[in-house]
Amino acid sequence: MPSLQHSIDMDLNLIAFHTKELRRFEQLIYKELKKHQLTNLYLVKTVIGIGDLLVSLILLEIGDLDRLPRAIDPTSNWTVLTILLPINILTPRL
Repeated sequence: MPSLQHSIDMDLNLIAFHTKELRRFEQLIYKELKKHQLTNLYLVKTVIGIGDLLVSLILLEIGDLDRLPRAIDPTSNWTVLTILLPINILTPRL
């Protein structure tokens, strides 16, 4: 069954290609955010469990943290969660 093996190989190559492109795209988004929101990026990353991809999504969703009232601490886990929960960034969208 060479055709079956060929089909499997083609699928695996396609998966590898898309995985590589997805990583490249994620890095591009992160680099652009780093240029414009460096301080905010590092502040949000201080929350345990938030990596490059999630911090990118958070900052793209809520925008510049400087627009938030100064009475809250943007590095507080509770503050970040109270901002994110109303906009459904932590729950999967169906």
